Amino acid sequence: MTSVVFPVVGDLSAETVTGTLNRFGDTVGLSTSVSSTPLVSGLTRTPTGQLASRTLGDGWVRDYTWDVMDGSLTSAQASYDDDGVQMWVQYDVYAHDDAGGVTSDISPGWWSPSIGPHKRFRAPLCREYTKVS
Repeated sequence: MTSVVFPVVGDLSAETVTGTLNRFGDTVGLSTSVSSTPLVSGLTRTPTGQLASRTLGDGWVRDYTWDVMDGSLTSAQASYDDDGVQMWVQYDVYAHDDAGGVTSDISPGWWSPSIGPHKRFRAPLCREYTKVS
């Protein structure tokens, strides 16, 4: 474990943030002295060491996928379990140019249609960002 103490600042009380490490020295949990709910309760990595998922203390899960050839981020998702149904609140898909720059971020999100078994989006809109040259 490793801890950092943050002093009182304005109306904020002092806080100790403690990271839990696995046997390889990776942070797999993060807790705070001001709440019994951990900030991060789990973390996984790909075989090459990139962040694969992070479970937040409130049960939300952040997942990441990476291009196996160049290591660039290809998607980022956020979801939580709602009585056995996986609810998606983010599902961004990224495209890259040959130099590795993000050329688009496509978020296929809408309120209720099913996207495969047990997957529904709660994002209010569909958006695409295109890189301006």
